[in-house]
Amino acid sequence: MKPLTAHRSSVSFFTALIAVVMPPTAALAEEKPNPKVEIGISAKVNGRVITKSEVAILLAPIRARLDERFPEGGPEHERLLKESQKDVLKELIDRRILIDQFNQPPVQIAPEEVQAEVQREIRDNYQGNADKLREALKASRMTVDGFRSLLRDRLIAKELQMRQAKKK
Repeated sequence: MKPLTAHRSSVSFFTALIAVVMPPTAALAEEKPNPKVEIGISAKVNGRVITKSEVAILLAPIRARLDERFPEGGPEHERLLKESQKDVLKELIDRRILIDQFNQPPVQIAPEEVQAEVQREIRDNYQGNADKLREALKASRMTVDGFRSLLRDRLIAKELQMRQAKKK
């Protein structure tokens, strides 16, 4: 099987991802649809944009857990969701600052490491169901490449934090 490359279409990526990662399953649990995500900017850090889609895709697993905990919604659900949204945005801002500040020498992340992170995300946050991730990406209006870029940035930030800890 030929490795996936970034220039292939999102559909091809997910078709291959599902074929490799997911065995055929019986009925899947019913899932609440994600609310429509606004297209726009959540923050700008050193001239780089953090989009609402980036925040939404990282918030999706948290939202799902809150929906399970508070099936009827309510003020506590909303408070925790807003708090989580702020935490996710802060994480993205901190990650961007860290990457911009400490990316000397540049961190190299192999495509295989990013793919492993995609599979970990599916396993840990989408109950091993790549379809759920695909739906979350669609609802968040995020491309596969955008999601892979988010995960790549996360891996870079981890590596930079480890380098910083070694210096101390």
